Amino acid sequence: MKNKKGFLLGEETIKIVVAVICIGFLVLLLVSIYFSLSGEEGVKQAAASMENLVKPAINQVNSGEVELSSKEITIPNPQLWHLFSFTEGDKKPSSCLKTNCVCICMKTSDISNFFNKNAQIDQCDDKGSCYSLNTIKHFETIQIGTTGISILIKNVNGGIEISPAEKK
Repeated sequence: MKNKKGFLLGEETIKIVVAVICIGFLVLLLVSIYFSLSGEEGVKQAAASMENLVKPAINQVNSGEVELSSKEITIPNPQLWHLFSFTEGDKKPSSCLKTNCVCICMKTSDISNFFNKNAQIDQCDDKGSCYSLNTIKHFETIQIGTTGISILIKNVNGGIEISPAEKK
């Protein structure tokens, strides 16, 4: 005679394991949908910040419209994204291959950059907003914090420099 209780225990264990795996896949699917939708919102915010704040300020400083050839602006969003420069000698996003540019996009992880040297460029191409202008000079990456970031745009020797504004 076989022990039927042991046999049922094995069947129930398999059902539980399959159910846990299915729930795990559902959670993974929901998380990926959430980040996909929130990423799209960030792209819209980046484009709006670039078009309405950064681009006009750079154009004003570049054309000499602003007194003392500098302007301070605050970029409110997308929060925790970064402002990047791509200049001579750098590999660049496809939207600014022939010119220097400034981009707002999410920063890739160090692991992504280790496996793909162009990961940040790809990220700015796919989910970011760039503005091409030859007079933009290289600057260190600037993070847009949870409360935004104030930046100073200056015309120095015919080139546009961008730096975090000094806190008052």
